[in-house]
Amino acid sequence: MRQHLSQLPINNYREMLSQELRRRKQRNLAYSLRSFARDLGLSASKLSEALNGKKPISIKKAQIVLKSVNWSQTEKEFFLDSLTSLHSKSAQDRREAKKRLQIKIEELSLERFSTISDWHHMAFLESLETESPPRTAKDFAVRFGISLKLAAQSVQRLIALGLIVREAPDGRLHQTFTELATPTDLASSALCEHHSQILAKATQALETIPIEKRDFSCVHMAIAESDLIQAKAMIRDFRKAFNARFSKTKKRERVYCLSLQFFPTDLLHNHKK
Repeated sequence: MRQHLSQLPINNYREMLSQELRRRKQRNLAYSLRSFARDLGLSASKLSEALNGKKPISIKKAQIVLKSVNWSQTEKEFFLDSLTSLHSKSAQDRREAKKRLQIKIEELSLERFSTISDWHHMAFLESLETESPPRTAKDFAVRFGISLKLAAQSVQRLIALGLIVREAPDGRLHQTFTELATPTDLASSALCEHHSQILAKATQALETIPIEKRDFSCVHMAIAESDLIQAKAMIRDFRKAFNARFSKTKKRERVYCLSLQFFPTDLLHNHKK
């Protein structure tokens, strides 16, 4: 699986503008860079220079741009801080903006993930990498056993987030990012719900999937709590190595989920702060 759920694409201000342009083109194939510039209140040349990294837009112009996009407050603040961190003449302003960006990256990553936290979104993204990828919402629904309405809504959601695009002339869906992640070790109701759904899918697989097509195992061990940081790092390294080895195979027919749990089974200290 190429998504390891550990960073939804968090971009600088130029990439945010590029992603917004792609979204608008998805809704209207005739939509152009000139149209985008007009709607943002910029000249086409100014927008082109900004997107190509030749010349940044000013903070004043950025404020005008933000009135024309349907972004969350966190996204708008991220846009301004990204612009400031890269191009402000003040070294102190650049440093402070970079500090704010680190916080917003986590907020924005979780904010975006919450909209696609249901398990089938990640499964669908990965299915686009198989030999016979789904072309329509109906294909998606049949492959993963969900309703057609839910499949259609999910496809539109992934397109709106810029995670997939529908390419002309065949209309095939393509994934735009191969690595997705959320900040580690942060409490999130969306993450909790996602993992609960994965555990439910695992229980279902345990009862319905032939043993030769799955692997379930566990080991109980006594450990020192001081080793937890190193233990979790080793689990992350294994997950990445496993993913790198098996997601690169040319002939990929099915979508699998690698889900690892590491938790205490005793009740000692569970309620201590």
